[in-house]
Amino acid sequence: MHKTELDPAGLRVLQSGLRLPLADLRNMWDYVYYGHYFDQGALKVHNPTHAGLIVITEMQSDGRRYVRDGLHRVCMLCASRRAIAPMEYVMETGLDYDDFNAINVAHNWVTPFDPKTEVRLPDFRAFKQEVLAQPTGQVAAFISGNRHRYCTRRTSAHNVHAITQKMLHMLIHGEQNVS
Repeated sequence: MHKTELDPAGLRVLQSGLRLPLADLRNMWDYVYYGHYFDQGALKVHNPTHAGLIVITEMQSDGRRYVRDGLHRVCMLCASRRAIAPMEYVMETGLDYDDFNAINVAHNWVTPFDPKTEVRLPDFRAFKQEVLAQPTGQVAAFISGNRHRYCTRRTSAHNVHAITQKMLHMLIHGEQNVS
C-alpha cells in the first residue's frame, strides 16, 4: 500500500493530552520549524532506545484513524506544516476497538479502555508498573478498581486540534500542563 501525507487534524486521539515537559516541546517545535522530519534516522539519533515512527491505527470495523503513538509529534506537525509525511508514520491495521479494551499482560497491555468513549491519561506509566507488580490472579480486579487512574471519559476536547491549541498556548505562555 502506498502511503501518502496525512492531515494530522483529521486523526482521533487515544490520550487526553501531552506529558512531555515544556523544554522538550520547545526543542520539538524548533526541530520542525527548521524544516526537519521525524523520520527513522532522526528518531534514532534523538533516542536510540525508542525510535518508533508515529503509529496511526486504522480501526478494522469503521476505518477511523487514531494516533496510537507519537501524539506530541502529531501536534507539532498540526501546528506547523499541517501534514505528516509518509516517512514519519506507520499505518497499523487489523486492530479493532475490542483489542484496546482487553488486558494482555504478556504484551504489557494493562490499561484497557474503549477508544469510542474513553481516552487514556497523558502519563499512566506509574500505574502500569503498579499493575505489573500485582500477583497474576489479582491483575484484572486491580485494573477494574483503578480505571480512573489511567483513563477518563472522551469529550469533544479530546482531538488533535484542541490538544494542539493547548500546546501552542503553553509554548507561548510558558505553562506546563497540556492535559
